[in-house]
Formats: sequence, C-alpha cells, structure tokens
Amino acid sequence: FICYNHFMFLSGNIKADVQPDTTIRLLEDVVYQEGDNMYTVPIDYVSDGATVPKCTSWLYPRMGEYLKSAVLHDYLITNGLDKKEFVIESNRVDELFRESMKTLGIPFARRWTMWLGVRLGALLNPLRRKGSLKTLPKVILVMLLAGPILLPASLVVQLTIWLLWAVTLPLPKKKRLDAQTV
Repeated sequence: FICYNHFMFLSGNIKADVQPDTTIRLLEDVVYQEGDNMYTVPIDYVSDGATVPKCTSWLYPRMGEYLKSAVLHDYLITNGLDKKEFVIESNRVDELFRESMKTLGIPFARRWTMWLGVRLGALLNPLRRKGSLKTLPKVILVMLLAGPILLPASLVVQLTIWLLWAVTLPLPKKKRLDAQTV
C-alpha cells in the first residue's frame, strides 16, 4: 500500500477490463483510507478514468498514473452525493481526489491542475455546484498560476486538431478495420 500520513490506498495496482467504449470495469476493489473513513470502490464498477477536455488530453490522458484517484473520484461522485449509503460533499470528493493523487506520487502542479479541472466541472454541474464558493479563492489562484502556461499550449493543440480535421475532410473515406480482423 501507499501511505501519506493518514491517507492511503490499501489496494495495489488497478486490475480492470477495458470495455469497447474505452471505459474500464474493475476486476478487484479499489480501497482508499482517509483517517477513520474507508472508501471501497467495488468490483465491477465502471469508470471512464480521468474526464479531461480534448484540448488538454495531450497533457492529462484519461488513463494516466492517477487512474486510481480518478476511479475513486468517479465512484464518490456517482455514489456519495445525496445518497443513502453515505453522503459526501462535492468539495470534499475533489479534495480527496487531490489528496489521493499525492499518495500516488503525482507531482504538485499536476495534482492542483487536475483539482482545478474537477472544481471547474463542479461549477458547471448543478448537482455538484453546492458549496463551491468555499473553494473559489483556491480555484482563482490555481487558474492565475496555471492558466498562462496551459492555455496557450492547449489552444495550439486544439487548433492543430481542427486543422488536421479540416485537411482530411476532402479525402476519400476508408473503411475502418477492426483490430480483431487484421
């Protein structure tokens, strides 16, 4: 297990099947302990990994080294907000996401930038928006620090993707081969 003070994953590497839609289905539980609280993401839970905008997927892939933290975050959002089993606030889920990435050894800037992403996502989601004013100063600070670095690079990548798409429009369409038929 990996330990950071009283936060730790009690499970080893993620064991999962990749589904045809590129989600993953857990083959073993993912267990995370935070002080006296223990969160178990059960076997067969399906996650899409880290949900990142296309313009930043070159920097933060969906299935990166932070996958356990992303699966934990997905589970707590889908099963902890306003649920009978257990109740956890959206802000706290996002903090656990950031804290659990630290236990995995994810670098400081990446943890905070990914936290910023989930907090911005919460602002846009009415089910997750409650209590967002508490984290607004941190969100603004991280945006001011990360924005000048990430925004220009992400715009260049997005423009390049659009340009490549536009260039391929007039090309004849080829039949896509399935990996299993090759």
